[in-house]
Amino acid sequence: MSTPKFVFLMDPQQMAPAAGNQWADWANVVAALIVAGATVYGLSSWKREHRSKRSMELAETILCAGYECLDAIAAMRVGWLPAWETERVKQHDDESDEDYRHRRAYEVTFERYREHSEKFAKLLSLRFRAEVLFSEEHRLAIEKVQRLANQVTNAAQDAFRLSSTLRRDPGLAQRLPDTYQNLLAKQHAAEDVLWGLISDNDTMKPEIDAARRDLERLFKRLAADGE
Repeated sequence: MSTPKFVFLMDPQQMAPAAGNQWADWANVVAALIVAGATVYGLSSWKREHRSKRSMELAETILCAGYECLDAIAAMRVGWLPAWETERVKQHDDESDEDYRHRRAYEVTFERYREHSEKFAKLLSLRFRAEVLFSEEHRLAIEKVQRLANQVTNAAQDAFRLSSTLRRDPGLAQRLPDTYQNLLAKQHAAEDVLWGLISDNDTMKPEIDAARRDLERLFKRLAADGE
């Protein structure tokens, strides 16, 4: 039997460098993938850190502004009316002294709101950023604070209107006692909202407390760690 003959297409000594080049190419590919992965991870990590920082800064700003507005609402509802505050309400040219004294007791509320109006404007201006970065619930919590302030100013309007109606018709209690009692009850209800801090029936306190809890629940943790 003849011995098989093997034909080498490539010298075995020449194959070693080719294999070495192949491994070098793979090493370059792997290195490139590692670098790309590290770059993507680094970019993703940077984005997360940037978003977290933005969240923390926005949440802290909103929470502080919310506290300031809630304090302003409390100041609006103080029933004690010092002279320096009532004197800021100007008397109309055609207004009697008695009507002026009556009106300014309610008008002080609007002076107090105007004094803090920039705080409310600042808080309200952040509501859409809060919705974009967080959620609709965060926006609604901000708007709730503004609604509470509106409730107080609306109560001042209602109380003044009702009390003025009763003042203009002193005989109403005798002529239409039920109507008189109904109007008087509405006036007192408005004044409970307006001056609830000195009222035994502070109907606004639960709402104000709930608004504060919502702000803290939604923004306090975000302000601390961005998550």
